[in-house]
Amino acid sequence: MTSSSSTRWRRRRPILRRELVDLNALAMESVERLSEIATAHQAHVALVPDLPLIDADRERVAQAIRNLVGNVITYSPGGAVTIATTRDGGSVVLSVADEGIDTPADE
Repeated sequence: MTSSSSTRWRRRRPILRRELVDLNALAMESVERLSEIATAHQAHVALVPDLPLIDADRERVAQAIRNLVGNVITYSPGGAVTIATTRDGGSVVLSVADEGIDTPADE
């Protein structure tokens, strides 16, 4: 790899804007969005209170949540959608679950 191609690659790398992020707040934003655009789905939340803030790029985390919710809207015909946060040791976890057909484990 030449130095000019290496320089170009570095320029295209995403810039992360890390900050303390409230995962519960992002989850609630996703529920509001889901309620507005997917009338066939009923949004539910199960959020752990006083969840610690995470050190992350807020927009990238929000984008990941939007992708998960978007998949539910696209691949689930309707029904309940639950967005939940939990603690797992020193980590926080966000999950999106629906009542749609599961993807086989080998896919």
